[in-house]
Amino acid sequence: MLTRNPPRTLTAAICALAPTALVIATLGGGSVLLVGTLALLSVAAGALLRRRLLRDWEASVGEQRAEHLRFDTAINNISQGLCFFDGQRRLIVCNDRYATMYGLTPDLVRRGTTLTQILDHRFTTGAVPAMPHDKYVAWRERIAEANQRSDTVVTLRDGRVFEIHHEPMADGGWVATHADITEQRRVQAEIERLARSDALTALPNRLQFRERLNEALAQASAARPLAVLCIDLDRFKAVNDTLGHPVGDELLRAAAQRLRQCVREGDLVARLGGDEFAVIQTNGPQPAAAQALAERLVSAIGAPFLLQGHSAQVGASVGIAIVRVASTDADDVLKQADLALYDAKGRGRGCASLHRDSVAEPADA
Repeated sequence: MLTRNPPRTLTAAICALAPTALVIATLGGGSVLLVGTLALLSVAAGALLRRRLLRDWEASVGEQRAEHLRFDTAINNISQGLCFFDGQRRLIVCNDRYATMYGLTPDLVRRGTTLTQILDHRFTTGAVPAMPHDKYVAWRERIAEANQRSDTVVTLRDGRVFEIHHEPMADGGWVATHADITEQRRVQAEIERLARSDALTALPNRLQFRERLNEALAQASAARPLAVLCIDLDRFKAVNDTLGHPVGDELLRAAAQRLRQCVREGDLVARLGGDEFAVIQTNGPQPAAAQALAERLVSAIGAPFLLQGHSAQVGASVGIAIVRVASTDADDVLKQADLALYDAKGRGRGCASLHRDSVAEPADA
């Protein structure tokens, strides 16, 4: 029910909210005051509501921006390339690392870019493995369609090595991480090389020699016989003791270089330890090829060495074993070559001997 004289408290509140109502009250009386007051209250409430909604919206936008910044910071501060694709093979988002790894332009990292567009660009720039375009695209499509986790390693045409982890999503899309493991592979290969190489001469060591010998023995046959030559440096100890270990080490390095120059492509020269070397010969008629090689080895090592101003004269004794059937017994072959080596040393050094099971009688180089 309307009253002509509203309570003083209400009037005071109205006056505080809308001074214009006082003018209306002065001109038109109490009823006009109440109606004007209600209108002004409605306007004021609407304004307050709009301000509240605006503040809420601004707060929501601010939170969204902060959330986006946090997400952007997170994905752009990981070492791997990261990309999300939806079920239609369209890019959802990727990080800067992904774009850098594959040389993608800003247009190609926008939401909605298709996988085909990205792969076409990568083939243009060469940021792909050394395989045909259609074959590579079909391979990546099979991984996507399989809808299973997968880990693959690819070597790009420029030599970089990437490891790709593929994680499927419920909508048929996927998230993938791309890690550049080029340096890791290089370090791993170097560690493996050092583990299988002689530190002093850089020749293959005993481990690598045994690996290659086992491979060669498995392929040996009468039509493709295998020769193993064991080599000892004669008078090396005298040089090492007289001129010192640094000169002795230099002699071993120089001898290793000469031995390497004597063999042909496909043969392996290794240092087994101390002044003991060995050769695996896989080409040529046997035992003639092994005898010819032994002669070259003895001649090369017998030439004087100039070491830190000193002239040193050493020699080489060679033991030869021939394998004409496939075998898995590397120890037996090495034993035969060692027995032939002892025979060469016993015959005056500076010569070569064939194991008795290789030919009817030993042969000098």
